[in-house]
Amino acid sequence: MLGVVLAATAIVTAWRIVPLRMILSLATPIDIVFTTLSVWMFHGTLAGMTGAATGGLILALSLTTGRYVLGYKRLTLNKRKVQWVDVPSPLGDWFRRWWDKLRGAVKGAAAAAMVRANT
Repeated sequence: MLGVVLAATAIVTAWRIVPLRMILSLATPIDIVFTTLSVWMFHGTLAGMTGAATGGLILALSLTTGRYVLGYKRLTLNKRKVQWVDVPSPLGDWFRRWWDKLRGAVKGAAAAAMVRANT
């Protein structure tokens, strides 16, 4: 349980500071630093080590899934100029279309519930 809370807190905190696609571009260094620090913090007991290992796995899976579903930005050098280049998702726009359709269904259900509540 500790690992789940720790990984979720790390993702949400980083997401508030840096855009998500830039976080996804640095997935490997973030995963290494997070796992190393959590193992160092909780190395005293078996439960602590289990929580740290679980948190590292959850963070790695979340970052990998995010890169696959949302795409990410890559830092490149172009004519002596460093810039961020978008790397699209292998799924294309499928996820975005599905997400918009789901949001529309939820908004429609919420609007219908409000109409029922007002009558």
